[in-house]
This record gives sequence, C-alpha cells and structure tokens, in this order.
Amino acid sequence: MEHNTRDLDFVIKLFDGFFSQKRIQKRLNVIDNKHITGWEIWFQIEFATYLDMKEESISEWYREYPYSTDKRKTAQKKMFIDFLVRQKYAKKDSFVALELKQNISGKKCVNNMIKDIDKVISMRKSESDIRSFWNVGVYLEHIDEDEIKNILESYINNKYMKIKQIKNTNFSYIIF
Repeated sequence: MEHNTRDLDFVIKLFDGFFSQKRIQKRLNVIDNKHITGWEIWFQIEFATYLDMKEESISEWYREYPYSTDKRKTAQKKMFIDFLVRQKYAKKDSFVALELKQNISGKKCVNNMIKDIDKVISMRKSESDIRSFWNVGVYLEHIDEDEIKNILESYINNKYMKIKQIKNTNFSYIIF
C-alpha cells in the first residue's frame, strides 16, 4: 500500500464534502459546546450514511471489513478496516482504506492514528486488495503542524499529510 497524490486528493475531496454539510457542522458544535466525548462511532455512521446517500464518486464501500493478520507481526487473528471505498471506474479489486479517529486533543488523535498504521501493517499481504491506506482524524485542540510532522516523519512522507479547518466549527481534521 503506497500513498499517492491522486488518492490523497480523492480522500480530501470526500471529507471536504462530508464536513461541508451544515448538519454535520451543527452536530460538531453540539459536541464542542456540551464537551461530548466518545463520538467516533457517530462519526463513522454519519460518514457511512454520506457515502451511501450522497457521494457519487464511490461505486462501493464496506465498513469494518475483516482481514487476516500476519501471525509473525501480531497475535491477533483478524483486524478490521473502518472503511474500504472503491471509486467509480476503478479496478474491481482496488480499494482505498480509511481509518477514522477522533479526540479532543490533536496530539492524542495523531498518536491513536499511528496505532492504526501499525494495525494495517500487520495485515496478511496476500489478502490485500487495498491500493492505499489513509488515516482521517478529527480534533478540537490545536496541534502545531511542525510537531505533527516530527511525530510522523518515521511513518510517512509529509507531502501526504493535509490539515484542514472544518468550516463553521472549532474542529480541524488531518489526513495522512
């Protein structure tokens, strides 16, 4: 699984569309104003609904898709990818994998996203139909972009990282 700018642009477009929805912005503001925690499942369900009802660039998608693991890398037998999406007109066995995270703290969000990289690395390669893998994290407390780059430098090329403010909210999201 390699990163490429074409897939990064696709993922950015997907989440720009998702986060531009007024109802999502309103719900994020309730989460912020009421100090709600533990809303990752809500995030995933709303995103699944978006994929199913609104996103025309997707031909198919799956949530919590199981893969066997390489037993040399982990004791777990299975791991699950939050979302697999296939763009329209992409090869039948060519999926973009997405892991979604949320945390009030930007630094904790990024650290939890790094754990997902380790999880995906444990996948048995012979089963993989994943073209590229992307983490998407939503957070409230600002984190310095240079600090994130330092944290990630041993994992990814920083040109494949994007941070964006979610319009009409105090939240930001990061993709890498």
